[in-house]
Amino acid sequence: MNEVSRYEAITRHITSIEVYFDVLHVLSNHGLLSEVKKSSIDHIFTQMEEDLSAIKKLNEEAYGGVKQESESSSYVSPF
Repeated sequence: MNEVSRYEAITRHITSIEVYFDVLHVLSNHGLLSEVKKSSIDHIFTQMEEDLSAIKKLNEEAYGGVKQESESSSYVSPF
């Protein structure tokens, strides 16, 4: 996966998490959390967990690529 694709994937996952937080915030502010089925809340948290796991994996891949690139392009003094 190239860096642009990785960035776009991370952005999609972050946007998804933001939407879930917005939904939970609206439900909480209007006192509606108790009206929502537990399975629906569980689904929201499961989706958030999956998005966070995907972000973590993509971030680790990016870090590995950056680390490998920096190690291979390190300047070695001729002295």
